[in-house]
Amino acid sequence: MKRTVSGMMITLLLTGLLLVTLNIQVVKSEPSTIIVPDDYPTIQEAINYANEGDIIFVRNGTYYENVVVNKSLSLVGEDRCNTVIDGSVVGTGVHVTTDHVTVQGFGV
Repeated sequence: MKRTVSGMMITLLLTGLLLVTLNIQVVKSEPSTIIVPDDYPTIQEAINYANEGDIIFVRNGTYYENVVVNKSLSLVGEDRCNTVIDGSVVGTGVHVTTDHVTVQGFGV
């Protein structure tokens, strides 16, 4: 019984030491490009799915939605004259709630 307990204690101690000594580094992935409407039908759905740093590219068209950008990412319209976010006079067309956001290439 004592040998079993001692063996378990040594195993736990060695496992703990091994975990502490490992140099675990967080790997940042490259930003993904999400294309609206190819990948997601709405800009907001693309934002909801996106990770920090991703690029959301929006093809030409009029998008009738109120967009809330709550992640640090880039929101890029294909052409500012032909890519429009229309908030339909209800609320804000684009509302940014965080830092490090780029919004370009849109008519709002």
